[in-house]
Amino acid sequence: MKRYIVLALVSCTLTVLPQALAQTLQPNQPAAPGKTPGDKPAAQNTPPANPSDSSGTPHNPAATCLDASACLPGDKVKVNATGPSLSQKQTKNVAVTLRPSKTTGEPLTAAAKWDGASLLVEIPQNAPDDRYSFQIEADSATNPNLTDLNPSQVVVQRPTITGVSPAAAFTDTAGASQVIVLGSGFWRGTNISETLPTDDQKKQANGFVELRYKEIGTPARCAVDATSAQKRGCYDLNVDSDRQVTLTFYKLDAIADPIKGAQSFVLAVRNVETNRTALTLIDTTQSTPLTVAVVGFLLIVVIVYLLLRSGEHATKQRMNGKDYWLSVLFYDVQTNSYSLSKCQFYAWTAAAVIGYLFLAISKSFVQGSAIFPDIPPGIPTILIASVGTVVLSNGITSAKGDKGAGAQGPNLSDFIASGGVVAPDRLQFAIWTVVGIGTFLAIVFQSDPRNINDLPAIPLGFLKLMGISSSGYLAGKLARKAGPTIAAMVIKSDGDMLRFQLTGSGLSRSAIFSIDEKPIFPDLILGKDGKTGLPEVLQQDPSITDTDYARILTFPIKDYPDSWLGGPHNFTITNPDSQKATKSYQKFLVKPDSIKITAAPPAPPPATPPPATTTPTPPAPNFVMTGECLDSDLAVTCTVTPSTGATNVIKQFPVTRTDLKKKDSTGAEVPPANIYNGTVTGLNKGDVVVVSITDASGFIKKIEPVTVA
Repeated sequence: MKRYIVLALVSCTLTVLPQALAQTLQPNQPAAPGKTPGDKPAAQNTPPANPSDSSGTPHNPAATCLDASACLPGDKVKVNATGPSLSQKQTKNVAVTLRPSKTTGEPLTAAAKWDGASLLVEIPQNAPDDRYSFQIEADSATNPNLTDLNPSQVVVQRPTITGVSPAAAFTDTAGASQVIVLGSGFWRGTNISETLPTDDQKKQANGFVELRYKEIGTPARCAVDATSAQKRGCYDLNVDSDRQVTLTFYKLDAIADPIKGAQSFVLAVRNVETNRTALTLIDTTQSTPLTVAVVGFLLIVVIVYLLLRSGEHATKQRMNGKDYWLSVLFYDVQTNSYSLSKCQFYAWTAAAVIGYLFLAISKSFVQGSAIFPDIPPGIPTILIASVGTVVLSNGITSAKGDKGAGAQGPNLSDFIASGGVVAPDRLQFAIWTVVGIGTFLAIVFQSDPRNINDLPAIPLGFLKLMGISSSGYLAGKLARKAGPTIAAMVIKSDGDMLRFQLTGSGLSRSAIFSIDEKPIFPDLILGKDGKTGLPEVLQQDPSITDTDYARILTFPIKDYPDSWLGGPHNFTITNPDSQKATKSYQKFLVKPDSIKITAAPPAPPPATPPPATTTPTPPAPNFVMTGECLDSDLAVTCTVTPSTGATNVIKQFPVTRTDLKKKDSTGAEVPPANIYNGTVTGLNKGDVVVVSITDASGFIKKIEPVTVA
């Protein structure tokens, strides 16, 4: 007995002493670049709890397999005998053979030694996964029966990886990538309870498992006590259970050999490796492809905008005092409204561009595939249908006339209305366009960049539906009469009447006219013969066969109220089919009691001698007029019958405006809108004046009598 104790002590000494000498004689490792030897490393190959040699590589320690139903190669199994036939006294030398259950397997010879009354059988390192039966041959006269052994069989089961979730891991906003490895056999530490492990046993299990890449270098393992800021270019490994391991990689872009694309790896449990499995670490966040796609599309929009700005005189549209740039892409100049067919074409183009950019970026930057992605078959079909709809829509417009312009535009309601009236054909066309584009983009944005291979195909049924929708839209344009559009409107004075002259298309003589949504009663409209009747058609609309529709329409209004002047006001024409067009206008408004004229004082005698340099002093204004819309193009004259002398002598005196100011943006002379200051000479106190005011369109207003003060 003493001899066995001495042999055990010698064996232990021979095992421990070389390790201690190796650690003592090992040279110091050089400090990492940028760090001093005293700095605490953020990563190390294995945590301190991992039993390893001086190189930091885990090995398979001599462990006793407590559960013979799941042992690793190199484990030792304690075999007991149920009868007295197997004992150390009777059997000094034994030979152990492992008989596999598979008929094709080869028997394996296993080393064995006595441990008290039990026999420790070491499973060979080259033992394949299988169920083995113990066969023991001894030098005693009587061989033991297999039924006398406990356990009589052992199962060799290497750790196995069955899946990785996700197979391609994105980097989160903190620069970390987390992967769950699923399988079995990860909890093979010494004396670890798999049902209720303690914290120390969990740490011990973590120490017996390591990550190994097979084709590239494996990143270092983060130090156990490293902070989040220190974890850079390393990984953490946590054995959650016998069937799950969590791997967390931290900022792998910092390592010299970056991990790109799918790479095969294994997990080594006490130096026994699992099967190979592929893992892809993506050095970007999951939202990056979508963000880059949207930014790329916006960049295209900016380029288009700059192209439009480069030819601003040809492309800029100024409406209602505002400049429009991008909206001119689907702006209909004739109707001063938005075109639904153009908008649909650009909308599908934008959706296809965003989807294609998302696909290309996902394939290139996420999947690492350097290929040119293809376009799904449904997208060209829809774009062709959209182009065809635009062409046919323009052809119908040329043949039948424009749709009604509607309210002073353009307005978003133009997409579903024609001439201010909701058109069912336009409404359904707009709805199906929104549904189609929304569904397409929703599917694209919900696609996983890691495995997207193509853009969503447009179903044949939906293509047919879009074709029917386009046909209905075009059929509605064919069936609907042309609506009114007002390209220009001139308002002149005709004696004591106000004459309107409209230029545009689809202007019906039978239309209803209104100003600021207040109707102009038909009995106020004078016909060509000066009697109450319909407006006069100066030029018929050649695109409409009905002679009731004009390109130029005119009519005078008698007894018009002053409320129609000033402004701005909205003039609206509504055709019999309820399509309408609106045009904004303004006319100056001056009331009789708003003009004040004073006689100009006599000029002072010239100074003697005159100064060398003199700056002429502008005369003080002696003509003041207040009102509305007093633009700079007004011409004002005073017609005077003198209060003394011959009464038949009539003189006209022009008024010179003195309150013009410079506008900073254009440099144009712009006066105040509600006051007119000027000078007039030649008038004497007491003169009775008729003030005539004329604008650029020929509208004249006479104010009388005005007495010079």
